Amino acid sequence: MAPFSETDTDRLDWQLMQNGATGNLDALNDALRYLEVDPQSGLVFCFVRYDLLRTASPELADGVLDMIERNSRDYLLYGRRLLALLQSDDPTIQFHPLGGRSATWNRREWLNKDRV
Repeated sequence: MAPFSETDTDRLDWQLMQNGATGNLDALNDALRYLEVDPQSGLVFCFVRYDLLRTASPELADGVLDMIERNSRDYLLYGRRLLALLQSDDPTIQFHPLGGRSATWNRREWLNKDRV
């Protein structure tokens, strides 16, 4: 992963990393509330190598998922879909309940033996 440059200070990921998870999760929550989510197709966040973020900053990684999950339920009230898909190279990764719900594995990786 390349380091940030001087011109990256407007990027959301830079702002999240710069000030730590707590205050910026509030900012992320505000930003997620005002996304343009197409009622026909929805919006998907795809996280590749989520395990790296989880290792570097568990509070931030889990907080981001909590915010997406909470906002996802709000969007569903208006018939819009907001999803998060995670890819991890750690087959033993576990998640706490997100927004009060448990995260699930996809069908092909449901069993521990299928995650290798």
